[in-house]
Amino acid sequence: MIDCYTWTTDNGYKPRMMLEETGLPHKIIPVNIREKAQMKPEFLKISPGHKIPAIVDHDGPGGTVTLCESGAIFKYLGEKYPDKPIVENDPDSLPKNLTLDQYAVAVVQIDIGETSQERVTSAVQGLLTTAYINLAGGQDDRYENLKRLAIRVYQRYTEKTAGSRGDQRIPLPPFETLNNAILRQLLDPQEGMPYAARAVLRTQLGLPAESAAPAPAATNAVEKVSTNSATVP
Repeated sequence: MIDCYTWTTDNGYKPRMMLEETGLPHKIIPVNIREKAQMKPEFLKISPGHKIPAIVDHDGPGGTVTLCESGAIFKYLGEKYPDKPIVENDPDSLPKNLTLDQYAVAVVQIDIGETSQERVTSAVQGLLTTAYINLAGGQDDRYENLKRLAIRVYQRYTEKTAGSRGDQRIPLPPFETLNNAILRQLLDPQEGMPYAARAVLRTQLGLPAESAAPAPAATNAVEKVSTNSATVP
């Protein structure tokens, strides 16, 4: 039995999905990082660096094995169960054939339907939006992971829909167009993020500051992203 301590973050999602796809006996134990559960003494005994995800394999080689962080967990499970496919309906998806990033992209593609232009566009925009919100909130590592995942999902769709001569049958808008459209939405003074968050995001991205702090916005409505915008204010 493997105990998987995790939460609903991008990294926390990966080992949980791997355990579910392989059918290995396991138990999911939520660690609510919003309530600082990762700092509790009982969890620090498992993960001294208070990192999630973490696993405890009670049937590990030589006894109980404890590991933290998704990369180390992916490697360990792949070495222990090398003949277990880890992607649904793909018998060739053995751990030795996939990196952690490739696995994460494959799982996202299964969830959204890799041949749906509309769903892939929406998924990429959603990943980018969440990435920039995390960057504005000081979660640099999560921003990097989500931005990288958005790029990989975009690239995989492009590869999967390429014809024999490399032309696109169902093209997506250029990635930079999608990215800039999301930034325009988030940085909009009227309907974007709060002023303080916009200021942080502009600083992090090296963009010029707004000329002045606006009056309090009257609405929190979010405008639908237009994929025709290619520049950021």
